[in-house]
Amino acid sequence: MGLVYPASLGMLEGFTQVAMKSLMAMLQSCSAISFPWPEHCNSSASWWAFFAAFNVVGVMTIVWLKIVYTRFEVSAALPIEYGTVQMCSYLGGVVFFGEYKVMESWQLAVGFSGLATIMAGVIISAVKRVPRRLTRRVQPS
Repeated sequence: MGLVYPASLGMLEGFTQVAMKSLMAMLQSCSAISFPWPEHCNSSASWWAFFAAFNVVGVMTIVWLKIVYTRFEVSAALPIEYGTVQMCSYLGGVVFFGEYKVMESWQLAVGFSGLATIMAGVIISAVKRVPRRLTRRVQPS
């Protein structure tokens, strides 16, 4: 559970970022047309769906933040949470917003190697026992 709770909080925050970025892109698109919004922007189901999703997930994030950090130490949960947020943020941009279309292959490779490094850090921080060098104890004579 020490990995599941902070990781789920990170995914919730990642979804909040994707919903907010979607909302801002739609807002920019509609406001670029003319100042009083065109009628199709006000009646768009996507706009209201993302608006509702952003509000619901934003409140859920605040509640879940309280639950996670009540149950776990910050030093144990924060690396897992932030690693998951970064992973969701990168994947959200690449997958949902099509950033892969404007990226070169070496940029994608560097991005995914960064994700692998982040995941390795999350796994290392989730390990309960830190490996240490075994030393032979000297018995007093």
